[in-house]
Formats: sequence, C-alpha cells, structure tokens
Amino acid sequence: DNGLARIEWPSPFTWLDTRQGLKGTIWSMTRHEGRLFVATGQGAYVLGPAAPGGRQAFMPVANTQAQCLAFFEMDGHLLLANARGVLEIKGDAAVPVRPSSTVAISFLRSKRDPARLFVGLQGGLASLRLTGGHWVDEGTVPGVSDDIYSMGEDEDGRLWLGTGAQGVLRVSFPTGWPGGTAPRVDSFGPGQGLPSSNQIIIVPMEGGLRFATHGGMFRFEEASGRFTLDPRFADLASRWLKTVARDPKGRLWMDCVDESAGVHETGVATPGPDGAYRWDSTALRRISDTDVESIFPDADGIIWLGGPDGVVRFDPSVGRSPDPPFPVVLGSIRTKDGSAIAPTGLAPRLPYARNALAFEFAAPGLDQAAATQYQVLLEGYDRAWGPWSGETRKEYTNLHEGAYRFRVRARNIYGRETGEAVFAFRIRPPWYRAWWAYLLWAACALGALVLAIRARTRILRERNARLQARVAEATEELREREQLLAHQAADLANMNRDLKALNEQKDQYLGLVVHDLRNPLNGILLSAEVLAEEAPDDNLRNRAARIARTATEMGGLIGRFLDIAAIDAGNVQARLEPCRLEDLVRGAAEDHGPQAAKKGITIRSIVPDPVEPAWADPAFAKEVLSNLLSNAIKFSPPGSTVTVRIELTRAEVLLSVEDEGPGLTDEDKRRLFGRFARLTAQPTGGEPSVGLGLSIVKHMVEACGGRIWVDSDDGKGAAFRVAFAKADGEVSAVR
Repeated sequence: DNGLARIEWPSPFTWLDTRQGLKGTIWSMTRHEGRLFVATGQGAYVLGPAAPGGRQAFMPVANTQAQCLAFFEMDGHLLLANARGVLEIKGDAAVPVRPSSTVAISFLRSKRDPARLFVGLQGGLASLRLTGGHWVDEGTVPGVSDDIYSMGEDEDGRLWLGTGAQGVLRVSFPTGWPGGTAPRVDSFGPGQGLPSSNQIIIVPMEGGLRFATHGGMFRFEEASGRFTLDPRFADLASRWLKTVARDPKGRLWMDCVDESAGVHETGVATPGPDGAYRWDSTALRRISDTDVESIFPDADGIIWLGGPDGVVRFDPSVGRSPDPPFPVVLGSIRTKDGSAIAPTGLAPRLPYARNALAFEFAAPGLDQAAATQYQVLLEGYDRAWGPWSGETRKEYTNLHEGAYRFRVRARNIYGRETGEAVFAFRIRPPWYRAWWAYLLWAACALGALVLAIRARTRILRERNARLQARVAEATEELREREQLLAHQAADLANMNRDLKALNEQKDQYLGLVVHDLRNPLNGILLSAEVLAEEAPDDNLRNRAARIARTATEMGGLIGRFLDIAAIDAGNVQARLEPCRLEDLVRGAAEDHGPQAAKKGITIRSIVPDPVEPAWADPAFAKEVLSNLLSNAIKFSPPGSTVTVRIELTRAEVLLSVEDEGPGLTDEDKRRLFGRFARLTAQPTGGEPSVGLGLSIVKHMVEACGGRIWVDSDDGKGAAFRVAFAKADGEVSAVR
C-alpha cells in the first residue's frame, strides 16, 4: 500500500544523523580506544555498539553539553576543545583540564618539545604541558590575539597559525621560552601573496607546510618572504579549500568550492609518480550538495564526513554496481497553439503558423536523477551545442521556414553521457514567401520601378529648366557686379594716388619744419651751455642747465622725426659687413654709465670669449643697442640691474638687453614696435618718451637681415633680443 522502495546493496555510503542520536553540526571526529567520537555544536558523542537486532546509535558524552570543535589524542589522553575550555574525555564523561570562558578551537603537539600541546583559542594561543600524566597550564602566548583555527610547526620550530579573518601568523620562540624574551609574531596576508585573509587551513605535508586558502594550495618561499601557488595542486587552483584531511596513504580528502563557477565538490587529491596531485570527485558526487565541515580518514580506510546534516560514512572499497543504460527520451513536443506532435521517426511538415515548438525530455537513472544534466542542439538554428543544464524543457520561437533536427543528450552525476534522441521536422514558408508569391512581388516591383523612372525623368527635366534660368540670371548679375568693381577700382587708384601725393607733401613739409627747427635749437643749446658755465649765481646756472637739457631732448626728438622721414622716403640703406658686437657692448656701457648712475642702476655685461662677428651695419647695430639700453635704464627702478649679454647659436649672434622693470602686458606686446606707441609702463625717473625709438630699431634690425623680439611677463621685467647672422672675413671695429 506504500508504493515502491529502492534498496542499494552493497552501498559505499551510510548516513548517520538525528535518527542515530546526533544533534548539531559536526565539527570534528576521531577514534579513541576503538570507539568513534564526534564533536558537534551541541556537545560530544560516542558511537555505541549495536543493540541486538538494532542499529548503532550515538550516546552523549557527559559534561560536554556546549559547542565542541576539535579532538586531539596525546599519549593515551583524548582532549576536547570546548566552549568552556579544554576537557579530557575519560570513559563516557569529560573532566576539565584548562577550564576557561574562552572557547578552545584547535590543537597542535610540538615536534620540538613533544610534551607541549598548543591550544588555539578564540582570541589567543595557550600552551599545556603533559608531565607525569598530569596537565600543566603554561598560560597564553603573548602577541597572539586572533582566533586560531589551525596550526602547524615547521622544521625550524616556528609555529604557523591559521586565523579566521587575519591571514597567517608565524610565532618564533626564543631559547628558554616560556620565560624571558617574548616570542616574535609576524603577520602574513594578501600583501605577501595570499589570495585572502579568511579561513586559512595549515596542512602538514612531506616537504613542509602547505596553506589551503580561498584560491588554492599555497606554499611559503623563505627567500622572498612570500606565498606562491603550489604547482603540484594545479587542478585546485583558484578554488576555496574549506575542509582538508590527510589519510595514512598521503591522499588529501577535501571539500572545496569554485566560487567563480558556483561549483561545490567533495573529493580526494591523490599524489602521482611526478609528485603532482590529481583531483577526483567522482566517487563523492552523490553528496556534492552536502556541506562538509569535518573529514576523518579512519585507519581501516573508511572516510567519515561530517556537517550540518550529520555524518556520512564512505567506504571506498565498496564498488558501484554497473550502471544500467539510461537513454534520453523525448517526452512530448508541442506547438505554440498547444497541439501535440508524436516524436516518431517521420519528419512532419508544419505550417508556418506553428513555428514555435517546446520539447520535453528526460533520462531516468538510479543515482540522483535530479542532478542529471542535458545538452541540446537544433540543427538549422543553433551553431553549436548549448551549455549543460538541469532544464528538461527547451522552447524555440519564430522559427523560419526550412528543415530542422532537434538533438538532445544527457549526462549523469558521474559524467557518463547517453546517446542522442533526435527529432526531425520542417517548417513550411508563409504564403507571402511561396514561389508564386515571389513572382507576384517581382512583377509589382518591376511595374513600380517603371513608374518611378518616368516620374523621376519628368522631375529632372523640370529641375534642369529652372537651373538654366537661374544660371542665366546669375551670369547677368555677375557681369553687372564686374562693371561696378571696375569703376570702384579706378576710383580707389585715383584716391590712392592723391593720398600718396598728399603724404609726400606732408613729409616734405615736416622735414622742412624739423630741419628749420634744428638751427635755432642748436643756438639755444649753445647759449644755455655758456650761460650755465658763466652765470654769476647758482639759481641762474640751474635754470640754464634745465634749458640745455630740454634743448637736448628736443634735439633728440627732431633727430627721430628726421629718421622716420628718411625711412619713409627710402633713404636709409644698411651697409652690411662683419661687425664685432663685443666692442659695441663695451662702448654702450660707457656711454650710458652716467645715465644709469643717476638712478643707481648697475649695467652688467656678459660677453663670451671669443665672440664670432655678426653680419650687420655697424652704425645701425650701435644705434639699436644704444636705444635698447637707454629704454632699459629709463624703465628700470632705482637700484636695479640692467644686463647686456651676447650669446652664440649655431648660425646667429644673439644680443640681449634685460631689465628688472615693470614688464609688458599682452596689449603692450602687440603695440610695442608701432609708431607713437603708448605703453602702460612709465619711465621710473620721469624721462620723456615719444614712442618712436622701438619702431626705428625694428626697421634697422630688419634692414640688416636680423630679427628682434621681446620676452616679458607683466611685473617681471623685459628682455629685448636681437639676432644677427654670423659673418665671415675681416671685422670692422665700431668706435
């Protein structure tokens, strides 16, 4: 009356859980005096003998009713890490060894001192010593304050501690410890090559300690002080190795998670002849959905696996029965209107209105049929097989007309694949894509093309006529504008001729006026100088000196007007010859020394030795330097320095005059070399400035084939630079 039951015999798996008396998550297992002990979140249990006609059951160990995390057997003593400290199990009860409110988590027996047992605590590390059959508490190790979940000791006696979230600690004990100098504690984490600081398990192995992490199995390189991936565990790279246990044959039984792929596996890593470990999870795939927190390889080859669901006993020696064939079958095929199609060998021809199909399939098996995966391919639609999936239904919509073959295959939890189930069918085209419909569409398209060509030809003819009319209008308009421009050009030529004549008359008149002013001005200057020397009193001599200065300034202004007139008339021609600029610099410094001394200004000359001659007019070069040096003194504050320097480039001789004055604004630079230019900067001693000097300087420099420019920022002084080409041959000294 209760249906069918499936019995597997013999089976490599046996499940022990609450039905056998276990309560809580399994954290540790061990065998002591022939009995199996289990530590859970609710206490410690021991597997008792089977009652006559009954099954074995777990019995609680007295005085352990709290969280229990680890067992350790040492010289016949079975210790238990408990939430109330360290207990020793004697018979079916536990007695305190190191009672504490701090949770004990893990154990490690020292290889250097076999009588010492280290205890990993929640927030520290303690030491116990077994002396004469009695346990002595040596206290906690200073410098360790993290939760210690696993421990290992290297060949140098250093203790390695795996923490819950703080990476790895290394404790180096001084000679004579405990007592004296405190141990040295070093911390290691992602900065030293570990993929993560969380839940690191230390695994003792031949060749040293290994570290099971969230990114595979790592080893410590002493030379570099860093952790590197152990190449022997390449199969497990990038996996989180969350539970690890080593059996007497050197194999590593592990529970691991590939976090990137979302795959959870329990299996065994077996060393090969080349030393590399090969990962195999086939035998334990039936429990791949079981979370394993503890693994205990028993001496007889039995593997005990514990977790929140209890204990799984796995016997690798029990072989699996030969797998019966489990062919994949197509259950049903339905179109989008809900009608069913029988999956027979015939290839049905479906109308286009039924071009959406849903396939259902299955592959019955004995071992976890729910874990069976399927792979499908629709030839004529898919380019390749799809990914393996647990879905048992596949839908296709909006299939175009054509021939198709639906193929499906299955794979069980052991990786065995079935043969394929195949269903062939054809989708007929819709009426508007039938052959006769294409002929109709072609005829309609041809007729529409003829009509379009005719309409387009008519439009082009009309557009061409309008375009010809516009071209004629534009041609006539251009002819009229050409005649107007010719008249305007003639008027401009007449006006230009008149303006040129007026300008020449202006220049002649200005030249006559300025020239006629020079003679009386010279008489005034001579009289003022005589009066300044022979006047009977100081007041009269001072006034005569001011008249002489004013006459001198007016003479300079008249000279500049005459220079401008000569330039405009084209009467200024440069006589180029090799010229020594260093003589010019020395002469200019002497000539302008008194002017600079009145304002407390220092003239500094920087001349390299030797200086190659420049190709310039000596008189022009002297006038250029004099004008630039005079301007620099005029616009420099008292007590500053004016620098005159000569520099050589590959093809030019560079002459620079640099001051510490107010500098030039961007607007000043644009108007600098124009006539009558008024700049924002003003002479610092009230000297007059007409604004013609730099215009004349620029003309003289360019007449010599040179260049002139200024480098200046507002408020940071100005540097006027003149570049002349280098000269060859004899040099004309400038006096």
